[in-house]
Amino acid sequence: MLQNAPMYSYIPAKDVARARKFYEETLGFTPKEVTAGGVVYEFGKGTACFLYPTPNAGSSMASQAFWQVQDIEKEVADSLRVG
Repeated sequence: MLQNAPMYSYIPAKDVARARKFYEETLGFTPKEVTAGGVVYEFGKGTACFLYPTPNAGSSMASQAFWQVQDIEKEVADSLRVG
């Protein structure tokens, strides 16, 4: 059930270096992982967010969240039964 799964959010940024400066220096976030594709920040209770570069930042044309589940096929099947 998705309600019980950790949820992760995406943070799109046109300028990742500028965004990192804000999240790390102003808010005090500590990067868990830095890759060519972006930066992962981990939070309490196994949650995290992913800061990544995209020209679509601020336009809501990008994904905003995802869930980490053990069995995606089961989650889809369960969702179809509920809906």
